Amino acid sequence: MIADGVIDVYTPDYCIGLHLWSELPTGQLACHAEAVFASTDKLSWKIRGSGGHGAIPHLATDTVSALASLLQLNSVLVAREVNAMEAAVISVGSIACGKIHNVIPAEIDIGGTLRTQSNSVRDMLLRRLAEIARDLSSLYKVDITFDASGSIPPCISNPEVAGLVKESAQSLYGGDITFSEYRTMAGEDMAEFLARIKGCYFLCGCKDEAQGIVAPHHTPEFDIDERAMTIGAEVMAEAINRLARLPAAS
Repeated sequence: MIADGVIDVYTPDYCIGLHLWSELPTGQLACHAEAVFASTDKLSWKIRGSGGHGAIPHLATDTVSALASLLQLNSVLVAREVNAMEAAVISVGSIACGKIHNVIPAEIDIGGTLRTQSNSVRDMLLRRLAEIARDLSSLYKVDITFDASGSIPPCISNPEVAGLVKESAQSLYGGDITFSEYRTMAGEDMAEFLARIKGCYFLCGCKDEAQGIVAPHHTPEFDIDERAMTIGAEVMAEAINRLARLPAAS
């Protein structure tokens, strides 16, 4: 949408969005100026060597040992180079390499994801991941290429607009609505709008244990307490009405 010019054509002053959330009970919102969703980066590594017979590894380049070191050092990055008060995740989800027990593969492809809740931590980790790949290439005499793509920044709301959304919810529901400081390491492309426009993206709880509505997102059993849809829609409508009375955002 942004690439197609929606912001340029309609020049919005503010933006608001919500996500029904299965980990929060109905009647609870997560609405704050912290990163409610994390940044996302699709990570890929390619390890290339000569391969060879497992019985004569001195005549091969050991791509598997390079892989083992790569996985270990990537884990150490978060544990030892990220402030313990910050949030960051590096996960590897796919490894494709040889299928024969006594052959060192010539090629290994690895896929993973990076999640952070601040741009500074994200930038540092991407830089260090590239450095590790380069250094291991030299150490193991293989070629390791690293790439990060599909990047989305953290989903961070504007404090003023987030406060207005909370006030809207309180004016409608009073003490029947509660607020959580909940954050998630999942990603959300609403972040691209919030990086350009003053706005707020909040979570609206839709879990109800009494009805047995407790299944996580993206599972076959997932369901919502439909009262949450009314709460979310009414809060958004009230917030939009209040924003419409404000001066245009600068």
